[in-house]
Amino acid sequence: TAKILLVSLLAVSLANEHHSKWYKIKTKTLEITSYNTKVDLPDVSTDSAFALRSELLDGVTRNRRSVYGEDDRLPVDPKRFASTHPFSSVVRVSTGCTGTLVADDWVITAAHCLWDNGSYKRGFSTLRVTLWSRAGRGNKLLSKRTTDAYIPSQWMDRVESNWADYDYALFKIARRLGSGHSMELGMSVGKQNGLGRLVEMVGFPDDKPDNASWYVYCDVLSASNSLLYSECDSAAGMSGAMLYTKEFDCNQTAYVRRVIAIFSGARYPEDAHQTEYGAAIRLTPQKYMDICTLIGKEQECRDRYFYYFYTSNRNLQRDYCLADEIRHFTQLYVRPSSSS
Repeated sequence: TAKILLVSLLAVSLANEHHSKWYKIKTKTLEITSYNTKVDLPDVSTDSAFALRSELLDGVTRNRRSVYGEDDRLPVDPKRFASTHPFSSVVRVSTGCTGTLVADDWVITAAHCLWDNGSYKRGFSTLRVTLWSRAGRGNKLLSKRTTDAYIPSQWMDRVESNWADYDYALFKIARRLGSGHSMELGMSVGKQNGLGRLVEMVGFPDDKPDNASWYVYCDVLSASNSLLYSECDSAAGMSGAMLYTKEFDCNQTAYVRRVIAIFSGARYPEDAHQTEYGAAIRLTPQKYMDICTLIGKEQECRDRYFYYFYTSNRNLQRDYCLADEIRHFTQLYVRPSSSS
């Protein structure tokens, strides 16, 4: 009963957010078919006080170098970190963007890296990903071809008023890249969830040496219902990079890294018109479940979905998971008072 009450208090009404309708595109032949992954979200909420609203990305300047003060980006040495998670999950997309493995043969990136301004990006028909070899000392570059790309129809058609909220896409790699290197998906729940939160990002900025990945971390400074804004230093080439954070996992009883947003570009937030921030598309619950269904992880994500709605606070998540252990510990070791 207590858990159900907690869910009711913390859950978000998602009635105004539509599920992703995909266009499946053969990267070689450009054959397009519709692909529907509609999945009804688990019913965890009766609270309709919070409604998602659209945040258009009009005015985004994706090719601008955005460095806030001193450049805080750090180079990722492939000889040391090519096989180290999460760096091993990051790939360079041949259209000039960054992508992230979210399964052994699935990559997530920004939709505008594949389709932008009404046409395919140059090189889409020969789309490939590049990554450092995980064997040996990681000093060899590997190139892998792709097969099918999945782009939300909302992004390609641009009929719906919130089309810019769908600047994310996925594509399949022809051959699996091996297990243990993909990133887990997370959710960004509620407008306030994420403010002040530390996020990390890895990608291939084009103002740095070719095929060099760079790491940066920063705090989320502002948020809308669809976007997270930060001052993570970036440049062209970082589009499609994941924003990830650490969350406590009950089963592993440890913090794990999970993707919560996809970097899109720079824009001015509604509440901070004087400062241009880096904007990332939030993996809202509906987007989270749609992506999970597409890549074949619906049940895994559905189980985790309920967990997110027990609490949106990272420390409370940990306390919720460990509550039974903590109670057991105190019962064993608490000293009786002198009056007892």
